[in-house]
Amino acid sequence: MTKFQKKLGLGLLILALFTPLGVILPEKFKAGGAWGEWGPEELQKLLGYVPAGLKRTAHLWKWLLSLIIVLAEKGLPRALS
Repeated sequence: MTKFQKKLGLGLLILALFTPLGVILPEKFKAGGAWGEWGPEELQKLLGYVPAGLKRTAHLWKWLLSLIIVLAEKGLPRALS
């Protein structure tokens, strides 16, 4: 294992360990949803406006999530598995 690979592995491990903080800390401090997981409605309340790019693409995330849910329930098509 090279020095670079060790540093990369350590960095990824640190990120993996800190990832739950985005969910745990807002819950602990009663700050609402996980940091950065805001939808257009929540951003409107927090900022007073919704960025134009988010307005244009927000529906894509809803479509993608519904597709993932359907695939998870029915299983992946043969071409993808």
